[in-house]
Formats: sequence, C-alpha cells, structure tokens
Amino acid sequence: MIAKKVIPVFIFCLFLLTGCGEEKDYQISDIKVSDKRDNDTKLLLEPSNHINDLASTIYGQATFFNPNTESNTLMQIIWKHTESEEIITTNTIKTSQGGTILFSAPRPGFNWKRGEYTIEFIILDTTYAIYSFTVGETNPENEYISSIQTSSTVDYSHNPTSPSTTFPKTISEIYLTIETSAKMPKSTEIKVEWRYTQKDKFLSSAISTIGPEEKTHFTFDKKSHQPHLETDGNWPPGGYIAKIYLDNKFAFDVRFTIN
Repeated sequence: MIAKKVIPVFIFCLFLLTGCGEEKDYQISDIKVSDKRDNDTKLLLEPSNHINDLASTIYGQATFFNPNTESNTLMQIIWKHTESEEIITTNTIKTSQGGTILFSAPRPGFNWKRGEYTIEFIILDTTYAIYSFTVGETNPENEYISSIQTSSTVDYSHNPTSPSTTFPKTISEIYLTIETSAKMPKSTEIKVEWRYTQKDKFLSSAISTIGPEEKTHFTFDKKSHQPHLETDGNWPPGGYIAKIYLDNKFAFDVRFTIN
C-alpha cells in the first residue's frame, strides 16, 4: 500500500475575480505547471506541459472561482503518477475567497518518475478539475507549449472551463486547448491527430496555424466522428489520444478516457 503524504499548501495568493456574477458552482481553470517561479510574486515563470525529470520542485498555478464566500472552503489538490497510480503529494487549501491559487510538489527522491502525471482538484468529495502533464527529458518542442488541457467546455478565449482527463460516453464534444509560450516560432503549423488507443485506430486530424503566446482549441465531436460511434450514438469506452505535431514534428501526446 502506498502511503499518502499530505503537505499543506504554502502559498495562496488572492486576486479578486470580477465578472463572475452568473457562476453558480466552484470552478478551477487556467491550470499551469512549471519548474520556475518568480521569487517575489511566486507566480510561475515559463509554464510548460512537460517538465524535466530532474526538477527539484514542480510549481502549479490556477484560477479559482469560489461562490461560497461566507464560510471557508476546503480544497484538496492531489498529485499522482498516472501509470503507477502513486500519490506524490497532496496540497490543502482552506479559504473563503477566490483568485489565483499556488501549489507545489517536491521531487520524490533523486528524480521524478518519467511519464504522465495528473493533478486533481477536489472540493466536498467532488472533482472539479483534472490537469495532466508529462515528466522526462526535454527537447526544444517542449518549450513551445505552455499548457495543454482537455475539457468538456471552453470560453470565448479558448480557456478550458471544465478541465478533465475523463469524460462520459454521452458527451457531444471534447475540447483540446493549447497555449503557446513566447518561444514558439511565428506561423507554426500545429496538427492534432485523434486516435482510439484500444484498437490503435486513427480517427481524424486537424491543422491550424499559431504563433507565440497564443491560445487555440481543437474539437473532438460526435458530429465529425459518426462512423466511430456505437449503435446507441455514444462514444466507444476506453482510452483516446491526441498526438500533437509542430511543423510536422511530433511534440506531445495527450491522453484521455471515455467511459
């Protein structure tokens, strides 16, 4: 049995949110990770969806909308290695406000296990967001992308508003949002190839053009994938993958599950 190590979150920065009067539930969005942060503000520097396995600490940052401002809300943030299901650490936040939340995970031992990790955000036994990232050797393409997330909804600015890595088979659309760093070359062709991993089946691909510090999203929808759906009109359950290419050079895998 793997022992769960709980480390209280050290920093919680509050920046009051505006324009959220219509929100009725907790919301965690704009999730990012990095191995660098500003010493004064503690905000992330050079966020990336891929972290070097020698990083001493991985820092996280997200925007939290809190509709419950009359009493404290307890949030658990669980860091987990996907393949082994090992819980690396748990951050705890207790607050009656919303804004930017900062959290972190120290390196477990001499180096991080390579592979995919998830960060799960839980309030009142309900998961409100799941963010995935990878750890391993780095290459130039890794520095071009600051954030990649799958989500059931996005806003008009391409921001994922319900990030997750698991979706119900009845869902009509799944969005893949991509945010680039300042290092991304101008007019880079970005291609996303959707595959069903249970049968290693190619489903479709889409291409767009993107530049530095921009956001975009790709849509994985039932309407465009009718031949892949089951007879009841739902997605076949199992693992799916979005393979991302920059100027025809492979950069990232993004995995998600439909059940």
